[in-house]
Amino acid sequence: MKGFNRRQFLGAGLGAAALLGLPGRLLAASDPKRTLRVGYVGSTTVPTGPSGWALHQGITQKHLEPLGFDNISTYVFVNGPELNEALLSGALDVGTYGDTPAMVCYAMSQASRLLSIDAVGMNAWLITPKNGVSSVAELKGKVVATPLGSYMHRYLIGTLHEAGILKDTKIVALPARDSEAALARGDIAAYAAQSELGPTLLSNGYPLIDQATDHPHLRGCTVTVASEKLLKQVPHFSEAWLAARRESVAQITADWPAYFSFHAQASKYSQAAIEATYTGNEFQLEPLSPVGLELLRGAKQFLLEQRLIRRDFDINEWKV
Repeated sequence: MKGFNRRQFLGAGLGAAALLGLPGRLLAASDPKRTLRVGYVGSTTVPTGPSGWALHQGITQKHLEPLGFDNISTYVFVNGPELNEALLSGALDVGTYGDTPAMVCYAMSQASRLLSIDAVGMNAWLITPKNGVSSVAELKGKVVATPLGSYMHRYLIGTLHEAGILKDTKIVALPARDSEAALARGDIAAYAAQSELGPTLLSNGYPLIDQATDHPHLRGCTVTVASEKLLKQVPHFSEAWLAARRESVAQITADWPAYFSFHAQASKYSQAAIEATYTGNEFQLEPLSPVGLELLRGAKQFLLEQRLIRRDFDINEWKV
């Protein structure tokens, strides 16, 4: 575990693209074949959500083939700042990840554009060790953890701020895979967990003291962004991608059990944990729904107030 600083939150200097050895360019429009490079954050073997289902079902491939794409490569990242580094270096064309790191990336560089809000109003769970504290107020003077630069990080900062203990509580970086062991040892007083992990920890007997649904303005969104370079080289890319997304969401909402089964197989989590994550309202047919845009505006304002981003921008400016 390690403490946060602003530079880490912004993702500067991580060198993720070089570490992963990703190819450095999208094939030019004149090339007969193109490979689309898609990055996502998580612990699953393949992307999930509407983008992942569309890839799994061949929907995205069908819509992109007329544009000359004959291959789609996916790359998983531990956190949003690492994905940002790959996107900024030109090693990715598309990224699907949390709203917080995506807005940080745009505020820094304007190198990516918002295609869609893939999941709206995602919960975060504040979990404690067994026999640990029973309220947020009791976290004062203690160590809490969450993944670096994530929407859970934003939720945690916001919750501690609202409780008046942000300056008196230490937040450290801890990936999801290490969270249960840290809670079991009592290394941390609480962990802000993302979807799937939160219900899993609860089912394993770890107590819940707070969650983002108690603070609706602190709920997160998953977004998909595309590089400016891609959009300039392939002018009709956004239309094709969004057509695939609409078809994907329509399939998911018509058969949630099939999606839950796919998501569970792609992850290390049980189907019960996946089902506990989604209420049925997260995947909206409209790519930029009013409720999703309102959450993004609130998240941006929070980042500005906490000085985690320095440049203000209009969400409409970010959209494709």
